[in-house]
Parts: sequence; structure tokens; C-alpha cells
Amino acid sequence: MARACQASLSRLGTSFLDLYLLHWPVPNSQFSDVVEGFEQLRAAGKIKTWGVSNFNGDQMEDLFRIPDGNRCATTRRRHQQQGLGSHCSLSGVGKAFDVHRME
Repeated sequence: MARACQASLSRLGTSFLDLYLLHWPVPNSQFSDVVEGFEQLRAAGKIKTWGVSNFNGDQMEDLFRIPDGNRCATTRRRHQQQGLGSHCSLSGVGKAFDVHRME
């Protein structure tokens, strides 16, 4: 993950990313490693925040049970489509962001 992030930073010509996403879920057994990797990048100042996409409700709940999993940024639109918005609000975990296309 650190190599992939550094490659992205180099390609983009920047020293940090505002948001770094895991686009597709990994097996739940790897969630701890993913969160740890994201948190190491955040602590190193390489990313401001991290998030996931294409996770279903059960995967999000499992992610939020991992230490620091509640630091995950999630897209509001995706959660609304899957009925997760109220779950996240009631659980008090995660942050919701509107995703805007930059042109």
C-alpha cells in the first residue's frame, strides 16, 4: 500500500493526497492490515484521510469493528443507495462526503 501511494504521489507531483480510497473490498480477514496501512500513511502525512468504496453493509460493519476503522471516510451517495446512511449516522462511525466530479 505504501508503494502504491508513493507511486500515486509521484505521478501527481504532490506530497500528500486529500483522500486515498480502497476501491474494491478485500477479504474481511485483511481489514486489519488495510486499516493499519491507511493509518500509517495518514500518520506519515501522505494522506489526509482514507476511505473505501463498493463495500456492502456487512463489510462496513466489519470494517468499523477494526481498531481505527471508524476513521474511514465513505461516500454518502453509495451509502444512500445501499441504505447505509442511517446505519452510519446511528452508529456514530465514519464520515460522509459528497463526491463531486472535477472537470
